[in-house]
Amino acid sequence: MQLISEKRFRVETLKISATSFWRLKKAGDLPVSIMIGRRNYYTPDSIMEWLTKKQSGMNPQEKTEFEDTR
Repeated sequence: MQLISEKRFRVETLKISATSFWRLKKAGDLPVSIMIGRRNYYTPDSIMEWLTKKQSGMNPQEKTEFEDTR
């Protein structure tokens, strides 16, 4: 299984700063990651699925049911 490190994904694929990446991560707007030790890795399949959903205008983390946030 091929894994892509979080830093490589941020720098080579998204081309964004560490702060912007942190904001996306905090918002839950990133592909599913695999944690090994203290580091996060992504599979090419999860990245492609996430990019496809982003390009189609869907929120990848979109909830289908109403959630009361009170």
